[in-house]
Amino acid sequence: MTMKPQRIVAILLVAAVTLNAACRTTHPTRSFTELPKYLASGDVVYVDATTGEKSTGSLIDLSPASLTILAREGRVQMPDTGISRIQRRQPQKRRGALIGLGVGFTLGVGLVVGVPPSGCPVCDAEAAALVPLVLGAWGAAAGAITGALKKAHRTVYEAP
Repeated sequence: MTMKPQRIVAILLVAAVTLNAACRTTHPTRSFTELPKYLASGDVVYVDATTGEKSTGSLIDLSPASLTILAREGRVQMPDTGISRIQRRQPQKRRGALIGLGVGFTLGVGLVVGVPPSGCPVCDAEAAALVPLVLGAWGAAAGAITGALKKAHRTVYEAP
């Protein structure tokens, strides 16, 4: 079974869109009042003060004028004017799974297209359907595991 070039292009486009969605980044907000969209109570945050000090802790309270975290030293409250940047720990499971899915699916399509037909129409059709799906699933699982192990920080706020 040979695939038509249009079908190959369509499959590669789906893989490219999947990878693009996985790699899309958002810009940090410059407004302290918008932070509740990005942070929730209990989130682990990394705060850079305008004085150069750095604090890490769990978010306790967030108001339009200040941020309170529970750090090793205890409760730390900082005014919005004293904060230059806030980062949040963000697991990369979803992004890793999407990238792995795209890579595995694309490799599966490449295998199906690159292997000559066996002469058995049923076998070829099953392989054409299953190989990209199986490799995509394995890629998604490997990507999710890798993403869970990666400690990434996402900047959610930068002072204007």
